Amino acid sequence: MPFMIFRLFLWSAVYAIPALTVAYPLVEYDTGWHLATGRWIIENRAIPTHDPFSTVPGDRPWIAYSWLYGVFLYGVHGLLGLHGILWFRTLMALVIVASLHRFVARRQPDQRVTAVIVAAAALALTRVLVAERPGLFSVLFCLWTLEAIEQVSGKVNGSAKLWFWLLPLIYAFWANVHIQFVHGLFLLGLGWVSGEFFPARGEQGADGTGPNNKFRRFLLAALILLCLLATLVNPYHLRLYDVILTYGGQKSTYELFTELKSIEFRHYADWVLLGMFAATCFVLGRRRSRDVFELLVLASTAYFGFHSRHDCWLLVLGTTLILARAACGAASDAKPQAALTWTEVFAVAGVIALVCTAVSLTRPKDFLQDTWKARFPVEASQFIADTGYAGPIYNPIHWGGYLIWRLPEYRVGIDGRAQLHGDERIRRFDATWHGIAGWHDDPDLLAAGIVVVERNCPLASLLRQDTRFVNVHEDDVAVVFTNRAQAGKGKVAGSFVGP
Repeated sequence: MPFMIFRLFLWSAVYAIPALTVAYPLVEYDTGWHLATGRWIIENRAIPTHDPFSTVPGDRPWIAYSWLYGVFLYGVHGLLGLHGILWFRTLMALVIVASLHRFVARRQPDQRVTAVIVAAAALALTRVLVAERPGLFSVLFCLWTLEAIEQVSGKVNGSAKLWFWLLPLIYAFWANVHIQFVHGLFLLGLGWVSGEFFPARGEQGADGTGPNNKFRRFLLAALILLCLLATLVNPYHLRLYDVILTYGGQKSTYELFTELKSIEFRHYADWVLLGMFAATCFVLGRRRSRDVFELLVLASTAYFGFHSRHDCWLLVLGTTLILARAACGAASDAKPQAALTWTEVFAVAGVIALVCTAVSLTRPKDFLQDTWKARFPVEASQFIADTGYAGPIYNPIHWGGYLIWRLPEYRVGIDGRAQLHGDERIRRFDATWHGIAGWHDDPDLLAAGIVVVERNCPLASLLRQDTRFVNVHEDDVAVVFTNRAQAGKGKVAGSFVGP
């Protein structure tokens, strides 16, 4: 009984980590254009092939690679509002941690070690779990991909189960939700390369009953082919891969987007991740034999994870795989225990419900709306909608998504769809926003009917002195300017706060 109580306390504490994501506000900048994409698809009953939202020059094609996520998010918002998006994010966080728990428990017989690894992984993923993005599906599906690779390779107990043949269906869904399905294909490729060119001698699988290595490699190759073909089941088919090539060639995004920069170690999650990486290197260094797949996974995920904070979750999954197998080894006879008994499942679920309820009750009623008002130009958007000034809108990149969603009748200057706007356009908007030399002649700024910028940004200060523009609205978050040609033509008289 004392041990059972200890286990309940242990797992309640672990699962409280993802449950607490309900306390974080909705602060994702891209949520707006995802919602707008879903709305556009529902209203037009078609998948967009060209950009309907921005002033990007020409009739430039746009591949909405997360179109299905947009439709889903739009439906959730329509039913439950912002709270629906919050609960979706928290549910995804719980599912990810539960999958991590099961993943580690299948390889690690010691419940205390399992709890430490899962808790560390959950803490390292904190910044990912509190972002309401389609990338949450990529984290989950990459973890399932690693499980499938291990199952096909016979490196975990229960490898005779054939559920991994459902993986192509997951990839068909994944390819319509998020572009990072390519990471899953990459991991599958590593699994095949390590088995084909660096086979383990005499290895027959953890349970000793699986087929031989050659047949296992054939199964993995067939699985890779099916998953690859499944990714073509999308509205854009092979053209979906153009997005990957475009992102691979862009450099400005990694320099200007904070989330795409390297880890700066200013957040506890970064230090937890570094600790997991160091522990993994220590574990591998102590082994006499080397598993090439583990080495390839660690090397590749370390590159992605340290290269960009956006992909740190890959390193979390890579280190979790190796640490989970560390104590008992890939071919150990130790039999891992079940992740949770049914009693513990219900008890932990109760604790999660209590945590979420307690957090919800302590938050003000309009907590989510107030957070959006502090982060996005809510009042400014309402002013534009009421006055009816002619567009298009010139705006900072991080507000583009919200403006697309809030003001569907206007075209925005730029937003977070980096593959659409390209390096040159992103750099120019950033330079103008900072008031760098040349801002005065920015063609997008000159063509704008409305300019929406943050109150204290350099461009706002410059435009207050620019006779070509008139300050027509200002609040605690944003300033709205209109070109002098249409000043005074708005529907609301006496709304000017400037000359």
